[in-house]
Parts: sequence; C-alpha cells; structure tokens
Amino acid sequence: MRTVRPITAVLAAILGAVLVAGCDIGSSPETSPGDTSGFTAVPVDSFGEPIESAGPEDSTSPGIAGFDGWKLINGGDVDIGQTESGLAMTLTKRALWFQASKGVLFYTLVSGAFRVTATVQTQRTSDSSVDPGGDGTTQLAGLMARGQTPDENYVFITVGSDANGLSVETKTTTNNDSKFAGPAWPSGDAELKVCRIGSTFTLWKRQIDSGDDFTLAATYKRDDLKGEVQVGANIYSDSAPDITALFDNLTIEPRDPGEAC
Repeated sequence: MRTVRPITAVLAAILGAVLVAGCDIGSSPETSPGDTSGFTAVPVDSFGEPIESAGPEDSTSPGIAGFDGWKLINGGDVDIGQTESGLAMTLTKRALWFQASKGVLFYTLVSGAFRVTATVQTQRTSDSSVDPGGDGTTQLAGLMARGQTPDENYVFITVGSDANGLSVETKTTTNNDSKFAGPAWPSGDAELKVCRIGSTFTLWKRQIDSGDDFTLAATYKRDDLKGEVQVGANIYSDSAPDITALFDNLTIEPRDPGEAC
C-alpha cells in the first residue's frame, strides 16, 4: 500500500507562490505562412495536437528561498512552492517535453562538468496517496539539462507514469528530434542523478532508501551541449495534468575532469 505523504505544508507553499513575469530567453516553433484565404497553419506535435508554447518562451523567477536566480520555463503552466527539504511542483496545464514541444523547467545556468541529484516523489494532485498516471497518460517529473538554442536540445531522466505504467524515462532530443526509453519502475518515486563530463551525459537511478548503488539508466554523447546549459527540475504531461512532484535535496555540484559521477 502506498504511504500517504503529508501535503498540507506543500499545498500552503504552492498557494503562496507568486510567479513574476520575466524576459524572453528563446523562441518556439514558428507558424507556417498563411495563404491568400487567410488560413494560417498551426504547429502540431507528434500527437497531432497544437504546440501550446507557440509564442515567445517565457522565463519567470518564482523567488524561492535557496534557489536565488533560478528561472521557470512555461511558468504559467505550473504552481511551484517551497517545502522543508526542497520544492514542490504541480502541473496545472498540459505541457509536454517532446520533439518541439516545451514542458516546464525550473533551472539555473551551469558551465563545465557537473552533477545534479534529487530525490523525486510523484503523486496525483487529485489524491496524494496514489501514484500518477495508471490511465494511459504520461505524467512525469525529474532532472534535465537543456541547451539555449532555438530548436529543442536536451537530455533528461524522469520518474512517474507513461502510457504503459510506472516508469523511469530517459530522453535525448536533438534539434527537435526526441528519442526515449521508459522501462518499468516499481513506484512513482526515485533518486535521480545526471552528470556531464566533457560532452558525455550519464543518467542514473535507484529506489529511494534502498541502500543500493545507482544504476546507469542511459549515456548520451552530446557535443552540442558542452557549453552553458540550463540545469534543474522538469515536469510534464501529454494530457490533462494530474501530477505533483516533490524534489528533495535538489543539488548541483561541480565535477573534476575524469572524476566519477
């Protein structure tokens, strides 16, 4: 039976969070030119649905203690608040990280070799005692490193539920072309880790409080992501969202060349 997590403080923090509109830091896919009848094609994702982030990409700063200078992509699609050991993110609108579509990312800029870690616990917003998904929808959250380019270029590892059930998903997207894998996972929670050494990203997972070593989930060679990148916590859904993610002990640390993740 799933343990009910105390959520009162989280909800209070979320309700108290204030998102301040920020500046444009990028661009999203352009619409096609209209013809003489005035028709304008709307960009769609691989599901045939309109890409919701068709306007300028937003970047807002929620001003959460301990995360000074961090910013949000698609801040209007999420409620975010501080918890005793980290932060909580509740997705409020459909926002998808896939191909050219953008989900939500809470990030800071990082250069050089780094390691980002967090304990990520996901649950339904409608019932915090239940894992997300289970109905064929994708409801996931985790850690991400993203390039600052017009096209989507990133890697990430997330936990939650996909079309086949509970999963830890890894994804690499190069110039709006996404490739991913989502093997089964025993719960909606996981300890996650992403490391970049040179141009190589390694993504890791393990069950919370298991005492086990981390398991390598994926390795991506990304020469295009060697410079300054956006690093932090992401959350997304391909359907009506019903996911809240708790990120405990979200930490970014520099690594020395040749140092193990």
